[in-house]
Amino acid sequence: MPLGKPFITACIGGGIGGAVIGGLGNIGAIAIGPSGVALIPLINNGHWLGYVAGLLSAYVGGFVATFFFGVPKEAMNPDAATDDGATVPETSSDTNETETTEAVEKQVVTKAADTVTAPVDGQQIPVNEVSDPIMAQETMGKSIAIKPNNDSPVFSPVNGKVMFVADTSHAIGYTSDAGEEVLVHIGIDTVNLKGKYFDLTVKPGDVVTRGQIVGKVDWTAVAKAGYDTVTLAIITNSQEFTIDKHSDETSVEKATVVMNTNPVS
Repeated sequence: MPLGKPFITACIGGGIGGAVIGGLGNIGAIAIGPSGVALIPLINNGHWLGYVAGLLSAYVGGFVATFFFGVPKEAMNPDAATDDGATVPETSSDTNETETTEAVEKQVVTKAADTVTAPVDGQQIPVNEVSDPIMAQETMGKSIAIKPNNDSPVFSPVNGKVMFVADTSHAIGYTSDAGEEVLVHIGIDTVNLKGKYFDLTVKPGDVVTRGQIVGKVDWTAVAKAGYDTVTLAIITNSQEFTIDKHSDETSVEKATVVMNTNPVS
């Protein structure tokens, strides 16, 4: 789902499978149960072959749709793929930049206690009030959410390195010196703006310090375009840390600590 297009093409595959099963007709389950291969024993009246035909059609259709329409070329490079549709661009003309990015990706970090600061100046809101249900449920990891002030730049929330920058500039991924993998997601559904109103100044491999300005966003224009400006800092490897969120903080700025982390022993 974070990549967007592959989620849609996978749904198309499911639609193809459903069309095949519907076309064959009289195929159903005797009880509510799991989906996919695990559902085969519950198919009624021995029509499981028809169900399997639909299942295979869904797999093949989803694969073909995703292969041709769902994955950008740069994502075909396994070293370039990242979360949330963000990709580290391939650099055919700049070998040094490519080598730097690969070195960052292979870096081994010793985990330690650390702090994560606000990625923007603004008003912190409860994460469960974020309009995106996936983010509201912290599916991607422990998170904080901030409604940015109209004049706020975007800051690095950690000391560390930039791992990726979305080609649409709506997300930046960091690995901190203490081992947290922090995703800053700028706005909700702002991937659809395709970089408009965003001006990020960092690239993969850059070393950053906590509170450093890494870009600017025309928040007013983003809001006028109909998008929620709420910005999140998400620790995507939350399972590797115990995390204390400072949810009592309301008005925050670049130096405000919003999360304390300690590595799980």
